[in-house]
Order: sequence, then C-alpha cells, then structure tokens
Amino acid sequence: MLNTDGSAPSAMFNASKRTDQALNIIYYAKPEELCARAFEAFVEDEKPQSRFLVKGSRYSDEAKAGLYPQGAQRQQINAAFKAYFSRLGAALYRQQRSSLNQ
Repeated sequence: MLNTDGSAPSAMFNASKRTDQALNIIYYAKPEELCARAFEAFVEDEKPQSRFLVKGSRYSDEAKAGLYPQGAQRQQINAAFKAYFSRLGAALYRQQRSSLNQ
C-alpha cells in the first residue's frame, strides 16, 4: 500500500484510488483487495500449472491501469510471499514430523 521506502502511497494504491473515484465506488483501494491482487501477481509470477487463481496481473486491462504491483514493488512483495510460504512450509513439516514421532 506504500511505496518502497514507506514514505507515500504506492503507485498501485494511487491507481486503485483513481479507479474507485472514476467508478464512484470503494473497492480497488480497500486493503484486502490490494493484498488479493498482490497475491494474484505472486501466483502468476510463480508460473502455476493451473490458471484458476490468476486473472491476469501482467497484461489485462486492470494490469495496464496499474491495479497490480509492478517493478521493484512487485519484486519486493513476491520476495515477502516466498519467505512467508517457505517458513510456513518448514513449520508445517516440523509439526508433521513431530506428530508422527509421538
């Protein structure tokens, strides 16, 4: 929701706010919608075999309007998701092994 150094709204947030204003709604700039589109971009960048979760975070009209993270912000978000899921996977694996050893 913020730019890379945290000093101002991100380009994605600003584009989302402009889109909401143009459509006279409050949707695209909601935190949960911003996060959902960031996750969608992460999934697409991981090149999934199934396109079920991905609408088009690179070339869709929404992507062209700036409603998905781009550039350095996208890389930073993807790195955060990768770190999170790596740690989650490791914790689940440890829990599973612990349960099997009891």
